[in-house]
Amino acid sequence: MNRANRQTGFGLIEVMVAFVVIAVSAAALIKLQSLYLRSEGEAGSRENAILLAQSKLDDLRVFDTLTTTSGQLAYQDIGDNSGGQLNAGSHTLGLTTFTLSWDVTDRFLTTPAGALPEFKDVIVSVAWTDREGQGRSLALAGVIAPQQTTDKELMTGSGGSGESPQVTYTPGVAPDVVAITIDVAQGVKQETTKPLPKVSNSGGSIQVQFETVTYDQQSSKQVLADSLTLSCECSLNGTAKRQLPAKPVAVNNGLLYWQEGSYKNKATGASNSNQQSDLCDICCEDHFDGGSSSGTEFADYFNPLNRSPAKYKYAGTTLTAVTSGPYLDACRLLRINGYYKPMPDWNLLQLVVVSSEFLSDSNNQQSYQNYVKYVVKSYVDWQKDTLNWPSGIGSTFSVSNFPTWLATNAVSGGDTSTALVRSAGSTPLQLIARGIFVDFMSADWLATVDTSAENFLTKVPFYDINMTMLARWSVSSTVTMPKSLDSYLTVSSELIKTLDSDVADYYGVYRRGYTTPLLETKNTSGNEQALQVNAVAYQANSGISPFQDNKAEWPVAVYDSANQVTGSLSFTIKDKIIEDDQVSVSAKLFCYALSNKGASEGLEGCATNGKNKTFDLITASFTNGSNCSLGGAIANSYRPITCNVTKGKTLSVTTSNTPASYTVSPMTLTKAVPADQSGPLFAGCIYVYDPGITSTQLPACTQ
Repeated sequence: MNRANRQTGFGLIEVMVAFVVIAVSAAALIKLQSLYLRSEGEAGSRENAILLAQSKLDDLRVFDTLTTTSGQLAYQDIGDNSGGQLNAGSHTLGLTTFTLSWDVTDRFLTTPAGALPEFKDVIVSVAWTDREGQGRSLALAGVIAPQQTTDKELMTGSGGSGESPQVTYTPGVAPDVVAITIDVAQGVKQETTKPLPKVSNSGGSIQVQFETVTYDQQSSKQVLADSLTLSCECSLNGTAKRQLPAKPVAVNNGLLYWQEGSYKNKATGASNSNQQSDLCDICCEDHFDGGSSSGTEFADYFNPLNRSPAKYKYAGTTLTAVTSGPYLDACRLLRINGYYKPMPDWNLLQLVVVSSEFLSDSNNQQSYQNYVKYVVKSYVDWQKDTLNWPSGIGSTFSVSNFPTWLATNAVSGGDTSTALVRSAGSTPLQLIARGIFVDFMSADWLATVDTSAENFLTKVPFYDINMTMLARWSVSSTVTMPKSLDSYLTVSSELIKTLDSDVADYYGVYRRGYTTPLLETKNTSGNEQALQVNAVAYQANSGISPFQDNKAEWPVAVYDSANQVTGSLSFTIKDKIIEDDQVSVSAKLFCYALSNKGASEGLEGCATNGKNKTFDLITASFTNGSNCSLGGAIANSYRPITCNVTKGKTLSVTTSNTPASYTVSPMTLTKAVPADQSGPLFAGCIYVYDPGITSTQLPACTQ
């Protein structure tokens, strides 16, 4: 049977089921799209927050000066929510408003702490509210150092131009600081600031910090290398994975930077005193040599001269090698990326001794610059020609000393000799010692240095350092003298003390290289005594940071003791000539301060209670006197005054540079010389004393 007019299609139930399926699917798609858009928005907000935090870190790393200066960005001003140009608070990026803040912790690595922290830990925080009303935040940490980093990473920093940031630099002034031109065509110079010895609370560890700055014709700082050398007490501590010394690298602008060393399993130590600098941890842990190496590394990592890696301690005044327990060490560190890192040992080649007057002359400065270039060139050529890399030395390096070289190479208009001639009893004179250091370089590095090129110094790690306050000073003679040497000339070599180069009288904090021609027999013969003033420093790290103990400074290794560099200056002392119509007139200058325990405990000479620099700085002017002098302190009590005065004249002596609060009596000392005077005269005494002292407490004036 056929079914006519049969109809087909969807029933109501089927339609309703299909509608429900479509509705659920559409809702799921809408929710998925919403989640996707919200996720995309949150990712964008987070990316903007990271960029804001990174921008603030970069902003803090750019400053004009170190200390607070009106109108300039300063390192010292970086603190919680302060510093830089990007302010704390609200910042809107896209559709989101972010809250920016940062916390700063100052870090001091040395004891006693310096005027500025060695670096600042910074944590930058960014907070915002997402589209769902939920609070979000992130934090980014960084380190801010008080100068441009000296690592190659600087070249790919926030500047993005492939060049390091540059800030204005004020060049130093001779004789303290001497600039060495390393690229004549570009006008690029390099100079090392005055070193700052610091003695830690333990009384033994000496720290010496200075900066080597490279700058251009506009005095824009291009490279700043912050060096710190220190001596430490350590203990042997087995073997561990420790950092090797940094290595020099060149960047695309031709300047020299340093790159951190790699890590290697090697002998190590530990700091043995909780009173010494925290940096002794780096020194004791990393500064070990010995063993074999591969590739282009030296057999001894830190001492490329391949000397013995033994460690020593003192038995009395004798160095004794140790294989366990305590020992002494001295290390050279360099700040890289804000942290002090181990460096190869210092390598002193020459000490140059001259008067402060010599280096104050521009022609003589140029002569000295030329000598530095001569020494560095000779040393690089010697390394290239005679070293059998990496096993050691093939011959002994030698070079002409400065006086010999100067005699035939002095710049026109400058001095051809450094020798000094002084009359006995003349004004004391500050001498200057400058050290020329050159690092060893690998064979691969040496191959890139062409010493015939005018700017080859840009490729060589060399340093010209003011060693005046670090070298040990003495007087000698090559002939037998009629009297003891200190009857003719003395040179100071006081113990190293804490020193701040910002002090105006840099050389008066403690005395080294300060010469005093003493009063000798007066006659008409004009006798001359030929002497030498010598400055001596150890070749390696002990030359900059010896260990201080029992009021003496010691090397930390037998190699240091056996290898010392000496610079000498010829010094001729002439007897004073007294004419027949003149007589000698003498006087005494006393300086007294209250005892540290107060007036009831009596008086002390200014030179015995820490005020010796005040005493030494007092000067005197004279009227009607010739060959007048104000000598150095005798027995920490008085300074002798001597003059030649024509018969019938009246000598006047007036002091200056006396302490502002002290009493001076008399203000001017006078002495009339009779026309028929036949022998020397004593003019009397000048007293400079603390206002807490009465005149009745002062000792009597006697000849």
